[in-house]
Amino acid sequence: MKGYFFTMKYSIAETNTYDELAGDQMTVKILRCGAELFSMQINHPQYGVIGLLLNDGEENPSHAWWNSHAPFLFPIVGGLVDKRSRCRDGREIMLDSHGFARKTVFTVIDKGQNRDCAWIEYGIDHTMISNVVYPWHFELGVRYEISGLGLKVSMKVTNTDETKIWYQCGWHPGFKTPFIYGKGKKSDVMLFMSKGKAIRYECDRDSFLTGNKKELELQGAFPFTENDLDYTYVLDLQEIKERSVGLFDPNSGITVTLSFDDFPHLGIWSNANGPFICLEPWQGCDDFAVQTLFEDKFGIAALDAGQHDKREINVSVSW
Repeated sequence: MKGYFFTMKYSIAETNTYDELAGDQMTVKILRCGAELFSMQINHPQYGVIGLLLNDGEENPSHAWWNSHAPFLFPIVGGLVDKRSRCRDGREIMLDSHGFARKTVFTVIDKGQNRDCAWIEYGIDHTMISNVVYPWHFELGVRYEISGLGLKVSMKVTNTDETKIWYQCGWHPGFKTPFIYGKGKKSDVMLFMSKGKAIRYECDRDSFLTGNKKELELQGAFPFTENDLDYTYVLDLQEIKERSVGLFDPNSGITVTLSFDDFPHLGIWSNANGPFICLEPWQGCDDFAVQTLFEDKFGIAALDAGQHDKREINVSVSW
């Protein structure tokens, strides 16, 4: 490792493959491939250093349940039927599940620290992608900022094309359950959400929407089952202005909360009985089993030429 620069209690470091933002209370590590958070460690007064993510700190995990940490999803969330879609003007789109951002090496475009925080920003554009068909020019920026026990995660999409572009975006962090393996079990962990009216969309075995849905009145605590996690909870939260989701582990007393007012949808997923839960703020989700045109895809977003779209997720840790 090289290049530590200290300003009060925050520091930035880099290696050939990842970067690190460190503070007295939290340290995060980000892979340049995908600009993916792969370690989120806290300094706990009783338990010491705790990694909160599944596969925390492993650059190349081989976990039996899920070989990832917290990928970004762009320009689609979920999958396309047969990995293909079509625009109204006849142009084709060919993308793997969750799009290409998670497999693209980002460039560091800014970093710094002061007495209050440390940050790093990454970027890609249309010239840096290959082996996909996505017909628009764009720039995608990802920014991390740590302050105390908080992490701010930002995504910025810029339309550099001459016409309107269409896309979805999201974040897919997987948190350990329980936060300290061996201290309790997954079923002890409690899932909670902001209160209000929501719609749950049913998924088939391939995670495509079946068209069935039901209204929910969220009351805070959100009981989950392993079977439903395996199929994915797909929630439309557009009626809730202040959106949040969190995990409380009663055995360690640790709570991790994501606030995501800029994202109207949420996915909650885990492989059945896997020791983790993914909390996924989304703009959009998988295709319907009976596919629509790309511009009509559920939750699709659009940007006019020269415009940009910035969205934030705030992660807070408490005990």
